[in-house]
Amino acid sequence: LEKYGIESVILISNLYMVQMLLGIIEGSTRREVLLFRTIQTGSKEHEDPTVFLRRFKTEGVVFKLDSSRIIEWLVSNGLVNKSEININDPKVALRNLVQTREEVRQKVDLVLHTLSHLLIQQSSIDTGLDAQSLSEIIYPSLASILIYSTSSVDIGGIEYTYDNHMSDWLNRIEELAHDCSQDPACMEDEGGACNACLLLPEFVCKNFNQNLDRGCLIGGPRYGFGFFRG
Repeated sequence: LEKYGIESVILISNLYMVQMLLGIIEGSTRREVLLFRTIQTGSKEHEDPTVFLRRFKTEGVVFKLDSSRIIEWLVSNGLVNKSEININDPKVALRNLVQTREEVRQKVDLVLHTLSHLLIQQSSIDTGLDAQSLSEIIYPSLASILIYSTSSVDIGGIEYTYDNHMSDWLNRIEELAHDCSQDPACMEDEGGACNACLLLPEFVCKNFNQNLDRGCLIGGPRYGFGFFRG
């Protein structure tokens, strides 16, 4: 865990979620302006925008990153000044930075979001769930990621992986972070995120595949200091 800057991993075997379908995104979310439309139901004369909801029981796992390690990454890459940070309580210091400085929030989100996509991409071998069966919630203020199954039927794979194959899962994400099959084009021309390494189906991703870059974890042309060690 120390190698990957993770403070703790917490299994939630009984996780209750509420999913909402607000509408439909039309067109590419990476190359064009977002086009959103609501879902209309009813007769042609009396159509109303409709939101669909479902509540379901599933499972998930929380990856909580080391706040002091994130601060170290921010300082080493010149994103914050060490003199403005209370190093005696890194959790409070990081939370204050995220809540008061938008550019810091975006960079912390970048690290968490990139790590989340790597985990989802490499999950199927042990969990038995493909990337389309998982989703994510990112908590920048808490330096945490929640990855959960979107199925209420095919559950148990995350718990099995947590109990038996967590180190294998983490080792695979490091391999993918360092070795995308599309490099050097991916790292240099695509901003460190392409279909071969980080991009997920857009209904899986909490941010439509925005704010992703393997370079923040391993270093590269945009970040001299990677979040991973070793």
